[in-house]
Amino acid sequence: MKLKFTKEIIAAIEPSDKRQRIQDAKVDGLVIEVLPSGRKSFRVYKRLKGHTSPVSITLGQFPSLTIENWTSQTLLDTY
Repeated sequence: MKLKFTKEIIAAIEPSDKRQRIQDAKVDGLVIEVLPSGRKSFRVYKRLKGHTSPVSITLGQFPSLTIENWTSQTLLDTY
């Protein structure tokens, strides 16, 4: 499933009995991982040369890290 991530949309995602990984429609490789406990974490998945499976990095947990914070910080780091 792909969604356009906003603070409101992520806050509205309800946990289920299994782990969910929902992809962002705008940023390739960015997912929000929702655990049955309700914990929501931002992760980035990238396929690296020489690796057969993608490598993932946890960026932080929602709501202390929001998509708006992450996007603006990434843009600042890029430029």
